[in-house]
Amino acid sequence: MRTSRSLILAFFLITLGAFSQTNGNFWQVGVGYNFVDDSGPGLNDYFNFKEIWHAVPYPSRLTIGYYTQSGFGYEVIGTYNEYDAGKIVDGGVLPFDQTYVAVDGKLSYDLNKLVGQTGWFDPYLMTGAGYTWIGAVDRATFNAGGGFNLWFTENFGFNLNSMGKWGLFTDRGTNHVQHSLGLIFKFGKEDEPFIEEIPDTLPTPTENEVVEEESQVEVHKVPTQDTIVPPPPVAPQKSEAELRREQMLTDLKVLPKVYFAFNSSYLTPDDKAIVDQLVAFMKEYAEATIEVQAHADARGTDKYNTWLAERRANRIVDYVIAKGIAANRISGKGFGENKILNHCTNDVTCSEQEHRENRRTNYELN
Repeated sequence: MRTSRSLILAFFLITLGAFSQTNGNFWQVGVGYNFVDDSGPGLNDYFNFKEIWHAVPYPSRLTIGYYTQSGFGYEVIGTYNEYDAGKIVDGGVLPFDQTYVAVDGKLSYDLNKLVGQTGWFDPYLMTGAGYTWIGAVDRATFNAGGGFNLWFTENFGFNLNSMGKWGLFTDRGTNHVQHSLGLIFKFGKEDEPFIEEIPDTLPTPTENEVVEEESQVEVHKVPTQDTIVPPPPVAPQKSEAELRREQMLTDLKVLPKVYFAFNSSYLTPDDKAIVDQLVAFMKEYAEATIEVQAHADARGTDKYNTWLAERRANRIVDYVIAKGIAANRISGKGFGENKILNHCTNDVTCSEQEHRENRRTNYELN
C-alpha cells in the first residue's frame, strides 16, 4: 500500500514540476459537484440516478490546474461524496452509509488544438491517477475520461466531465465512474505582446535600383547652351497647417502597435507602455483626434470575434482617457476577423505567430 501511495505522489510532483517551468499560459480554479456511479460492471442502468448515483446537496469538488498554450494541462482535484444505504454498490445493495474521499491528478489535452479554436468551447481528453477512500477501503486508481469547458466570458466558464477510475494494486472494490460539473475561473500571466520592429538603417539599394537611378540622372542633366528648356513649374507652398498634419501622420505611422493575446482584451504592463506612446502623441498634437481600430484572428465565430475586437478597442480608449485625454478626441472600432492580413482565414492551419499578426491594433487620424 505504501508503494502505491508513493507512486501517486511521484506522479503529482513530477508532472507539476514539468508544467511549472513553462512560461506564460494560465492557472485555473474550479468549484462544483461530483456524482459517483459505483454500481458495478455494465451500463444497463447508467442513468438510474435514484438507485445508483451518489451525490451530496452542496459543492463537493475543488480543483486547481495549470494550462499551457500547447494544449496540455495539469490539474489537482479533491472530491467528497457519501454513499447512502439502500443504493446499489458493486452489484449489491449497500447495507449502511459510507463516505467517499478522493484526490486525483489529471493530465488533459485540449482538442481545439486539433480541430481549431472556437474561443468559447473547449473539449478535452484526460488521463491521470489518484487515491480514493470509500469507507474502510482505500485504493490507488488509474483514471481516464473526457469533458468540455463552456466559457461565458474570457475568464469565467462552466465545466462538465466524466472520468472512469480503475483500481490499482488491489482487488478490494470494483472500478467506478465519477461525473462532475461546476464553475471555473482562469487567471495568470498572458503572452508578451508582439511589437513591430523599426529598422535602424535604410536598406541598401540593389544593383538594378542604382542603374535606374543613374539613368534618371542622365535624363535630367543640365542642358547645353544650344538647348533652351523652360524652368520647371514652382510647386505651391504648403501652409503650416498642412505641414503639421503631414508630420502628425508620419509620427502616428511609426507608433508601435499592441498585439493582443489570443482570446483576450486585457492590456499587459508592456501593452500599456505601448499605449503610453499614443498618449504622448495626443498631448503633443492637441488638435489630433484618433480612432483606435482593433482586430481578431479567424479562430472563433464571426460574432464573437467582432465582440472581442470591440472590447480590445474600448480597452485602449478607456486607458487613454484615464491618462487625461478628452473623451471626444478618441474613439474605438472593432473589425473582428474582417481584415485578416495573411492567409490565416477560417479552417486554415497557421502558426501562433501568424495568428498574432491579425490580433493587431491600428490608429487612424480623423
